[in-house]
Amino acid sequence: MKQFDWRKFDIRDSEGDRPFLPALCGFFYLAAGVHEVAGELADGIERYVKFVGLNALKSYVAKSGNWKPMTKRILEKDLKHLRDFPKDHVGIRIEYDSGEGGEPGGFGVYIDSYEDSPVFENRTSFLRVDFPAQWLEEHDTDDFIEFVSEIAQIPHVQSANVGFTFKSTSGSERDARLEIDKKLPRYLGFGPCDRHLRDEMLGHTFTAHWLNYVDDDLAASLGGRDVIIAVLSKCEVRKLRKGLLIRGAKLPPIGDINRKAPDLGCLPDVARLLKPTRLDVEATFFATGNPDFDAAKWIERMDHSEGRPWDNSDAL
Repeated sequence: MKQFDWRKFDIRDSEGDRPFLPALCGFFYLAAGVHEVAGELADGIERYVKFVGLNALKSYVAKSGNWKPMTKRILEKDLKHLRDFPKDHVGIRIEYDSGEGGEPGGFGVYIDSYEDSPVFENRTSFLRVDFPAQWLEEHDTDDFIEFVSEIAQIPHVQSANVGFTFKSTSGSERDARLEIDKKLPRYLGFGPCDRHLRDEMLGHTFTAHWLNYVDDDLAASLGGRDVIIAVLSKCEVRKLRKGLLIRGAKLPPIGDINRKAPDLGCLPDVARLLKPTRLDVEATFFATGNPDFDAAKWIERMDHSEGRPWDNSDAL
């Protein structure tokens, strides 16, 4: 992947802090409550730490809500808690990051899972893994995709999407969210770092991204494996032991519409395929309250676009 100047995506708030930064993030939605998936989330965290190294993580959110220095002891304690999850606990939230003091860094992992609730009938459990935006400039793409495939095979993972994101951490996103709303319509290959989407993702997919995963049930609702592979004949579609991993472009696109998004790859074709399973954006917290940002229009942004060449390496 070519070297790219990521400074153009820097966003600073009124105090000079950076509440968002561009990152390569994977969002995994698990179709079960915390008591079924706690051990699976531990597996996801452990695989991520093994892939990037514990030293990549500098801080964690303590029970007090404050950010504190990350240690091996904290990791081991959290993994043990997840794998022996107390029957009387109703939820778990864990967040690690490579930033300090709550400011986001390129690396991070976030899990969020609760027991089923009649208020949130479509709630899923959630795992997010973060990488610096330039990760694929310095590391092998096939190794990264293999890592994503392994996480997708965690038993209850029903859908996932991976690509460039404007990343935030807990409590960092509010002040500069309006700036993100201005950028999302321009950069079609980017997504929001919205942790609330999980409340509506049961049985659904999100928008098309560089990589999209669907389990066997979702694949069946889209016509089945063979139909998906035929419809997306220009894409790379991997048959996994459980479900399919769709690679909508050779490399993660930025999709700058000011340049006519030449690197968008086949994401418009993926968007149209996934439309029947796409979540109802009006029912989510994704709407920001910003009257200038139409969340429904944004999630449909590629539905009527023409696909570009899948090999987008020369267009980036």
